[in-house]
Amino acid sequence: MGNRCITQRIGLLLAIRCLDLTMTADQAEIIKKSGVTTPIHVFPEPLDITNAEKAVDPFMIPGFGGTIFYSIFHWIERKDPHALLTTYWKTFEGKNDVVLILKTFKTGYSEKDFEAIKNDIQKWKDALKLKPLSEG
Repeated sequence: MGNRCITQRIGLLLAIRCLDLTMTADQAEIIKKSGVTTPIHVFPEPLDITNAEKAVDPFMIPGFGGTIFYSIFHWIERKDPHALLTTYWKTFEGKNDVVLILKTFKTGYSEKDFEAIKNDIQKWKDALKLKPLSEG
C-alpha cells in the first residue's frame, strides 16, 4: 500500500491525515523542525487583517448601556454551549446590565433546529433556579 493518504469525510469537512496545514510560514518551519515528515502547506488567514490597526466602533444595543458578550459557534456538544451558558448565568445571576448574544446553528438554520436550541437553553436555565433580574 505504501504511504497513501487516508481521508475521512466528517460533515462538510474533509480530514486528510497525510497533510499538515498551518497558517504561517513560521508555524510551518516549527512543525518541520519538530520532526513532522508529511507535506506541510501554509494556508493563509482567511481574514483581511490589514484593517486590524484601525479603531472599530463597539457594538451597541439601543437603550442598553451595559456589557455585551458575543459568541459565535456551532451548537454541538464539543463546543459545550451548556458550560458557556451555565458560566454566564452563574457569573451574572440577578444582573440586568450584562447580555450574552449567541450566533449559532445546529445542523442547519431550520425552525426545528432553532426550537431545539431554545429548548436546550430553557431546560438548562430552569435547572439552575436562578434569582430574578435586579431592577435598574
